[in-house]
Amino acid sequence: MKSYFYVMLAGAFLGLIGPMVKLIGDSVPIMTASFFRMLFGLLLMLAILPFIDRTTFKISRKEMKHYVALGFLIAVDFSVYMLAYSVAPVTNVVLLTYTFPFMLAIIGYFALREKVTRFMGICMLIAFAGILVVNPFQAGAYAGSLMALANALLYAIIYAYMRYIDKRHHIGVVFWFILFATIFLSPAPFVCGLGTVSWNYVWIALLGIFSTGLAYLFLNYGMEKLQAETTSLIVMTTEPVVAIALAVLFTGELLTLNVVAGGALILFAGMLLEKKYGVTRR
Repeated sequence: MKSYFYVMLAGAFLGLIGPMVKLIGDSVPIMTASFFRMLFGLLLMLAILPFIDRTTFKISRKEMKHYVALGFLIAVDFSVYMLAYSVAPVTNVVLLTYTFPFMLAIIGYFALREKVTRFMGICMLIAFAGILVVNPFQAGAYAGSLMALANALLYAIIYAYMRYIDKRHHIGVVFWFILFATIFLSPAPFVCGLGTVSWNYVWIALLGIFSTGLAYLFLNYGMEKLQAETTSLIVMTTEPVVAIALAVLFTGELLTLNVVAGGALILFAGMLLEKKYGVTRR
């Protein structure tokens, strides 16, 4: 039961990202905010990991090469994700992000020679119908919705790469991803500036501590005790609900019927796909 709670908590922490980005607004450049989010998450991991995973810092040169590549992909992915939230409604972004299992299935077919079955095709059609119902490309949200789909694609590429190198999503591996992502984003404060140094940096610190460091610590703790498919399903239900609820309560977003219906279709199709095939098992 404790494992289920930790995974739900991880999903809830991930659900904070969109509302917090909205609260930060344009007072801090997104790339700068992404860097500090990574940095705070990294510092938390550095403080905790020596007590829970002593093998974290023992890696080979071959592994280092893959960690650098994945760190770059994650730096881009996390930045695009936050940028999408800054220019589109939270509901659009969080729902479109959960199209990534379908993109992963397609990438797996072409890159990893994995089968795409009739059941997968049906799930993809359900998800596509959900996107049409949500209608995320209305005026004012077009660019952000495209970024959300780009984020989903990047996330799928990251998962596919991890399958290719046969690396599980455990916390020691995640530390290296976050480290190199932080390094890649480190020029941001100098290139983009710090913006307005105010209470908004508290939101950024909370993003790093809760939605990066603690979220991945709890998520990976849960994955050690639960099946990866179960973990993914819990996060797929918790994160969107928390993100949308907080956006409605604190940022004034409206929850329309088409968003509820279309979002339900997207998440339902993703959960069906995950439950049957465990597409995000790594």
